Amino acid sequence: MTELVAFSALPSSLQGWLCAQLRGTAGSLPADVTAADHNALVHFAAQAGLHPYLWHQQQRQNDYPAAFAQQWQPGYLIAQVITRLRTQELERVLTALQRHQIRVVVLKGAALAHQLYPEPALRPAADIDLWVEPRAELPAQQVLLALGYHCEQRYNFEAQFDRLSETAKFTIDLHWRFSDSPFLSPLFAFDELYARAERLNGLTITAYGLGKVDALVNASTHYAKDRDRDHFIWLLDLDLLLRKLTATELEEFIQRAQAKGCSALCHAALSRARAILDAPVSDAALAQLAQSGETTAYLLDARRDVYREFAQLLRASPWRRRAALLWQACFPPLHMIHTDHKPQGDANLSLIHLRRLSRLPQRIFRYYQHGT
Repeated sequence: MTELVAFSALPSSLQGWLCAQLRGTAGSLPADVTAADHNALVHFAAQAGLHPYLWHQQQRQNDYPAAFAQQWQPGYLIAQVITRLRTQELERVLTALQRHQIRVVVLKGAALAHQLYPEPALRPAADIDLWVEPRAELPAQQVLLALGYHCEQRYNFEAQFDRLSETAKFTIDLHWRFSDSPFLSPLFAFDELYARAERLNGLTITAYGLGKVDALVNASTHYAKDRDRDHFIWLLDLDLLLRKLTATELEEFIQRAQAKGCSALCHAALSRARAILDAPVSDAALAQLAQSGETTAYLLDARRDVYREFAQLLRASPWRRRAALLWQACFPPLHMIHTDHKPQGDANLSLIHLRRLSRLPQRIFRYYQHGT
């Protein structure tokens, strides 16, 4: 198994060259690149899903470094095949949901591939994110089960469904809130964003993704809350979204982020995109986003407290759902214990259950301490 390579681990000169290639700015390869540096860049670009887009950018340049001239094409060809299968599956699922009169918005990479990139294969995605209105949560799950999917896991306001076909494995993250974070989920209602949704290009059926301004809010908050993970392609999404926005739309984005109370998260994400990819966002725009005192800014705290997040989750959930969440926290199902603790046999499972039960009074106190 290839070891993961962080962007920060690449030599600074190679970081600059890679970002210039992503921006479409022709630049000469640094003279001091070693074989180890070359391999590290190739591995980083592969794990970040950048090979297809780098291949596209390479075709626009006449004088491309020979060291990388043949590195990106295999990834692009593989992405073409995977994207074709994913698009067919997306259309199949959306058709079934529409047949049951379930409104749906395609989110994140599956939508941005059709909204931002010259061709969808240039934006790989590990799964398909679909957002349905809360009252359609159970009907939508029934549709997916009827299509051969099985529910792999549930987390806050989303459920992961997998299907293994003869050609590929498909994963659908079904959302019924704006975000899986209890701090972000109440910010936008489905009806509000559905009214501003834009039709996706390149599909044989009618499908919708978020409008550009809402997509930038979604991409910014999503990146900021998970910034500890090195999702470089999310920065590329932010850069391309910013380049699509007019000055009026950028001002609308700032006002919407301020009104919804997520401007600090947007500031963190766009600051990072500008620092790495020279994304087109001005000092004045970032200054307007630099808010303090927002509840959602807690997600930027490196010392995030699981108890506080669980307390917020309970507040954001209906009463019947709260009871189920409390029971799951105290007595998690078997598959969660296997995932978190990896016990060796049923004896260990029994000990884990007893240990968690003994800590129940402490857990109740901590939840109560955070206002649940």
